[in-house]
Amino acid sequence: MDSTPLSMSDSDTSSGHSSSPPHPVTPASHHHSDESARNSPTTPAMGYPSTIYKHPQSLFDAQTSDLGLTPQEKKAIPYLRAKTARSLHHPTEDLPSQPQILEQQEFTRHLRFQEDTTEEEDKFYFQSQEGHPTTIHNHPQSPYDIQTSALNHPPHKKKAIPKLTARGASSLPYPIKDRPSPQQLLEQQEAKWHQIFQDYANESMDKYCLRSLESQAELYRRSDEWYERCEKKNQRIIEQSVEIQHLIVESSPPIFLYAVLCANTENMRLKEIFNVRGALEHMVHYAKLIKKIGTDCPPGIQAGLNELAKAPEFTKALHDEVASRGLGLTAVTSCIALVYAKVFQHARGNDYIITLYKEDYTSNEGAVLAAFLRMQSEWPHGLEWREEMGSGRTNG
Repeated sequence: MDSTPLSMSDSDTSSGHSSSPPHPVTPASHHHSDESARNSPTTPAMGYPSTIYKHPQSLFDAQTSDLGLTPQEKKAIPYLRAKTARSLHHPTEDLPSQPQILEQQEFTRHLRFQEDTTEEEDKFYFQSQEGHPTTIHNHPQSPYDIQTSALNHPPHKKKAIPKLTARGASSLPYPIKDRPSPQQLLEQQEAKWHQIFQDYANESMDKYCLRSLESQAELYRRSDEWYERCEKKNQRIIEQSVEIQHLIVESSPPIFLYAVLCANTENMRLKEIFNVRGALEHMVHYAKLIKKIGTDCPPGIQAGLNELAKAPEFTKALHDEVASRGLGLTAVTSCIALVYAKVFQHARGNDYIITLYKEDYTSNEGAVLAAFLRMQSEWPHGLEWREEMGSGRTNG
């Protein structure tokens, strides 16, 4: 044949004399090239190595390479069959799994992050030594937070998030080794809440104490008011009872007064105070009936005795006792205010006749008691009494 086919001449020319890319191959030449590729290795161009090996495609890459293709594109690409695994350089079971690949990538990012952190620590240290104004930075976001924060975004927002790596943390406020650990953060938070609780407890206790003091002051004030009201009521009752007794005595014959005094004497015996103590109480009650003690006199036996000590008949009886015993009037007079308390301590039980025991009292106290007993014995229907040596019944 005089002429050579265009495809053959072009192929020979391009493979033998030129390094430019070959022209498109016709179907006939395509069949020829397939047979040559099966029988011999790829023939290199002039000036290139004699053998060029292609990177084998793994089973995992072949199965996942068309995941991002459209249905039309998937139909144009034949799927890899199980026989493709025969051309792999290592068995399929030795391929790393997806979690292992992610761990390797995470470890690589961690190493890069450690390198960048070391650089930032040195930069922060030298800037702090020089007083550089840029040593105050905002708190950085760790690569782990940057990588995991995008997981919560919808797919259309993930495309807007820049591809961040460990180098994205361009500045650190302080070296990582100086950052507080989670345990330290928990301790700081616990100390903060403990302080808040202590402040609240102290404030509540102060309020409670203040409220308690106010309530206690109000209680004392009301107690004083009620006590004053009760004292006034009791005083009013005593005054009214005395007035009633005066009216009864004045409007009744003398025999009625004698009956009242006898009833009082029997009451003394029932209480087992028919002695010097009972005689003083009987004398005060009798003096109120015959108006020797006024209605303005305070309640109490000692107050009634103080009122009777002002009477002229008591003064005369006291002077006689002082003179007969050879005592001083001033010392004897000072015992009047305490005579009932002294008698209340010693006199116990009933006497056949009211008896004043000398050993139970001092000489001055005995003179005062003798003056009171002598004065009441001179009244109508007065009590009999006597004075003897020795000691009567005591608390002993």
